[in-house]
Parts: sequence; C-alpha cells; structure tokens
Amino acid sequence: ANDWKVAINTLLIFLVAFQVFVVGMLADLIGRANRATHEVQPAAGFTRDAPGRVPPKRREAS
Repeated sequence: ANDWKVAINTLLIFLVAFQVFVVGMLADLIGRANRATHEVQPAAGFTRDAPGRVPPKRREAS
C-alpha cells in the first residue's frame, strides 16, 4: 500500500505556470486582434522583395 502523494508546493508551481501560460495566450490574442484594426499597411511594402513590375521593353533597355 504505497500511496502516491504530490506535495502541495508542486501543485502550486504547476498552477502558477498554467496561469502564466493562460495570461500569455490571452495577451497574444488581444494583441493580434488589435493589430489588425489599428495597423496601416504600407502602400508598396518591400519593393525589393516584390516581383518585377517593369514592362519588358524598359527592362531590356536598362
């Protein structure tokens, strides 16, 4: 009859870790939801990464 017991400190540590995880997930969710409505997208973005939009005639001349 070997009873398996967990100390209350261990349960407390796991509870606190879970609470920190939940608060982090909620903060991430709120941040993502607010970013979508308040962030202004740039007009051109990163033009160096975009595919070329120069017409073929001008591209050959340059």
